[in-house]
Amino acid sequence: MKYKKAMGRSEFASTLAADADKAASIAEFEKKYAEKGLLITELTAAEAGADVNRCGLAGSPTKVKQIMSVVLTAGDFKNVEPTEAGVTGLIHELITDHTLG
Repeated sequence: MKYKKAMGRSEFASTLAADADKAASIAEFEKKYAEKGLLITELTAAEAGADVNRCGLAGSPTKVKQIMSVVLTAGDFKNVEPTEAGVTGLIHELITDHTLG
C-alpha cells in the first residue's frame, strides 16, 4: 500500500498543471517523493537506449485490420439455491462440462 501513492515526473506535471512556477514545484515534489522512496524514475526511449523507430505506434508489430462491435445477448440462466446442496450441484455440473477442473 506504501507504493500506491508513488509518482513519476510526468504525474507531477499533470498534478501541477495550474501552477505558474511548475519547474520549481516539480523539483520540490521530486525531492519530497525521493526522500520517502516514492519517486518513480522515468526514462525516455533515448535514455533507455531503445531504437526510437521501434517505439510507439510506428514501431508496433501489431496492425489492426478490422474492428467489430460485438453485442452479447441474454441467454438462458440457471437459478442456484444458496444452500450447500445447490452449490454442490453447480460445482458438479461445471466439472462435468469441463468448465472447472
